[in-house]
Amino acid sequence: VLEGTPKGTIRHLVPDAAALAAMDVPAKPALILFPTFGYESATRDVAQSEVFVRLTQASTNYVAMGERGFDALTALVQGVPARAIDYPDTDGAIALVEAAWAAR
Repeated sequence: VLEGTPKGTIRHLVPDAAALAAMDVPAKPALILFPTFGYESATRDVAQSEVFVRLTQASTNYVAMGERGFDALTALVQGVPARAIDYPDTDGAIALVEAAWAAR
């Protein structure tokens, strides 16, 4: 359990057997979303500089990773599109995520 993070209290869990069996299969990120609940539906592109800052703030081990973490995060930010979505409810969120996925 990690307490006092920007996200509140978080916990890392043991992956299930299917995830462990597939851990050698590469997965390529295709889209980064920054959701915000409680607003009218809206989307916007997020600049690479903002994506980098937001992801470093949300990371639990970015500082510990040093240059390796910086390089990995830089490659992610430069290679994957990012969008911010505001949504009022679950249905609105699903619609925005599906639209963002279709537009990528």
